[in-house]
Amino acid sequence: MKKYYSPTKEFTTKKPLQITYKIIRFFAKIGYKEPELIFTDESFNPSDNIMICPNHTKIFAPKYFLIQKKYNVRLWVNCYFVNFKACYKHLRNRVVYNLKPKYLLRFLAFCATPIITSFFKSILPIPAYHKDEKVESITMKKSVETFKEGLIQVVFAERTEPKVNDYLYQINYGFTKSALNLYNETGKKVKFFPVYCCQDLNKVLVGKPYEYDPNIEYDEQKLIISSYIQNEIEKLAKSLPEHKIVLYVD
Repeated sequence: MKKYYSPTKEFTTKKPLQITYKIIRFFAKIGYKEPELIFTDESFNPSDNIMICPNHTKIFAPKYFLIQKKYNVRLWVNCYFVNFKACYKHLRNRVVYNLKPKYLLRFLAFCATPIITSFFKSILPIPAYHKDEKVESITMKKSVETFKEGLIQVVFAERTEPKVNDYLYQINYGFTKSALNLYNETGKKVKFFPVYCCQDLNKVLVGKPYEYDPNIEYDEQKLIISSYIQNEIEKLAKSLPEHKIVLYVD
């Protein structure tokens, strides 16, 4: 019995068709000019265990990684995007809660929810949980599983506060735990690549990676990794000509 990856179940025996993703991707590519991908370091090897850590922008960076087909990638997404009840609750309480006409927008949010969850399920993401036991039982498990599949992972780890430099908000460090788990299970190391996505110049810059070091305690290393990513993204951004900065939150 062949097993296939599933973001919501342990596995599935039916090959995912990804229909919603393919339809939306088709329309999203109309008139789309793919950004120039620039490697500032020669150590990028797709066969390594790679975790790409870009600035979020608004939609520019996520759209790029969803449309590009040069590399096999799997994105981390907030867990509520793959669950109908959680997604609607998020839209109701965080997106349209303060807008009017309230009841009409809540109704529209309810109607949009199945489309949103269908799309996110169809991209076969790693659902990111934050506080309960599902962090280990689902998020980290799916992350290690993805490494074993040989896929590159893309993590948009920016918070919405505080702002740490002109180009970026603070980077969460929870995702780094998957490097510890992978090493404990397989002895293999993860390479974390900082990436700066520049919408104004239509460029994506990939920096020098930080490789997980099993000789450094994880509680110390998770902070080292997140700080490294923040600092390197700033350096990548500053290496470009003057440009308009697109932040995750304005």
